[in-house]
Amino acid sequence: MLHVEWARFEIMVGVRCTIGIAIPLFGGLAAGRPAAAMFGALGARVGTLLAEADRHIPGRVDPETGEVVLGEGGVDDVLDDIAELVLKNGGQVVVTREAQMPTKTGIATIYRY
Repeated sequence: MLHVEWARFEIMVGVRCTIGIAIPLFGGLAAGRPAAAMFGALGARVGTLLAEADRHIPGRVDPETGEVVLGEGGVDDVLDDIAELVLKNGGQVVVTREAQMPTKTGIATIYRY
């Protein structure tokens, strides 16, 4: 089980502002797609990962190659694998509800650089 932090509303307001500003003004310091989050996690670029609590993408990520193998059902979850990579590389994982997510994809990242 991942060590995660449940986000309070006050924290999410700050993160939403950061993501909203970072993408257009700072040339990609944030992302909202699983593929971008995965490559950022593999490169240890992700400082904060936001993950939707009830979102599940069946499959797994190979932590060495970044290859995504999508699967039907089962317990493997692509979002969980991305979160594990972020934690392994010293990033923070914040799990929140759908209404508080700044994206519709179930995942968002704020890059360190």
